[in-house]
Amino acid sequence: QMFTITKKGVGKVKIAGCVVTEGKLALAPNHLFRVLREVEVEDEDGNKSKERQPVFHSKPGKTSLRYYQEEVNEIKYGSDCGVGLGWDGLREGDVIECFERLSVKQTL
Repeated sequence: QMFTITKKGVGKVKIAGCVVTEGKLALAPNHLFRVLREVEVEDEDGNKSKERQPVFHSKPGKTSLRYYQEEVNEIKYGSDCGVGLGWDGLREGDVIECFERLSVKQTL
């Protein structure tokens, strides 16, 4: 379900009502979010199938998490929450993934 809220200094923001079905959602400088949407694809033989493909990647600092009316930094597995990505293209049925970007030093 989609909601629209008014945020101080920003204006109207679209919030997605979500349930965390695996792991957790967390706001941290190295955590990013992406939206996956089910799209129909066709292979070389003309067979059609559906698969989830990324349609949006968040920018650091643009994401907000809400637990009821309260802004929070983390939502754990099984909890309901609201996710604001600063993007108006969200649709019901989209999957929001949170992932951690790591910097790994190269070794020889």
